[in-house]
Amino acid sequence: MAAVRRAQTRRAATPTVEQRADQLAEAEQHRVFASAVAEANGLIAASVVELTSGATLQSQCLRPGFDVVVAGALSSAVLRHRLRVVRAFSPQARLDDMLVVIGAQLHLIRMWSPTSFLYLVADAAMTHFAALRSVASKYTGVGS
Repeated sequence: MAAVRRAQTRRAATPTVEQRADQLAEAEQHRVFASAVAEANGLIAASVVELTSGATLQSQCLRPGFDVVVAGALSSAVLRHRLRVVRAFSPQARLDDMLVVIGAQLHLIRMWSPTSFLYLVADAAMTHFAALRSVASKYTGVGS
């Protein structure tokens, strides 16, 4: 009986082809996210956020005191509203990115996938919008 349980446990631990594909896709997403974070000058924080819930899928914060999880969740609400406005003007239109300037910070929101977005926050004294946007477009594959 114990041998049967061990065999069942081994079979359950072996991922299916679909699970393995999901694991590989997730690993690739983490690699791409890390590359984008490493390349962005003046970065304060970065995250990938699920659009509908505002849940942070991955994040990195380089400045103590900046809550990237809360900022990402609030940005999801802003992005959902902006997407409704864009679709009201033209159902075929797409929103590639949004820039929000708050004091000396540049907040770039860029679609990562149909269900998530890349959220980058950078120090405006150390970078500019075009450079931040270039990094984001390189790693998201959306627009340029």
